[in-house]
Amino acid sequence: MPTDNNIRVQLAKNRTNAKALVCQLPDVDRVAMSYIEQGRVLPTKQTLCAMTEALHCYVKDLYDLNDIDLTGALTTVNDRKRPLTTDHGHDGMERIYIWYSEGGKEALFEVIKQLDYPSVAEWFRDMARITFLKAAKLDGQTLHEAAAGKENE
Repeated sequence: MPTDNNIRVQLAKNRTNAKALVCQLPDVDRVAMSYIEQGRVLPTKQTLCAMTEALHCYVKDLYDLNDIDLTGALTTVNDRKRPLTTDHGHDGMERIYIWYSEGGKEALFEVIKQLDYPSVAEWFRDMARITFLKAAKLDGQTLHEAAAGKENE
C-alpha cells in the first residue's frame, strides 16, 4: 500500500521538479525517485535529510509522521539488509557493503588481482575463513586479549 506524501507539493513550492531534485540526492536515480514520489518506497534517512535540505522544508512537510511505518514493514530504496533473490544465484546469501577510500579501494583491488584471486568476493571469503580459523584458536579470548598475552610473553 502506497504511503501518502507531499513531495510534489514541495517540488511545486520550490519551482522545481523531481528530475532536478535527483541531482541533489545521494544514491538516488530517477527510477528510485519515481518510486519515492509514488509512495511505493520510503527514502533512506540520508536521502530524506537531503530532500528536506534541497526543498527547504521539514520531514513533516513531506510525510504525515503517523503514516510512516517505522517498524520496517515498508521497504526503503537502499534497503541493504534485503536478501538477494534466486535470479542472481545467491540463495541464502546476503550482500555486504563497506565504505573504503577511493584510492585505497583501487590499490586493494590491484593487490587482490596480483595475488591471483579470481574476484574480490573470493578474496573476501578467503579472508573470512582465515579470520574464523584465528578466532577458533583463541580459547575464549578476544583478539585484543590474545594479542596482549603474546606481547607480554
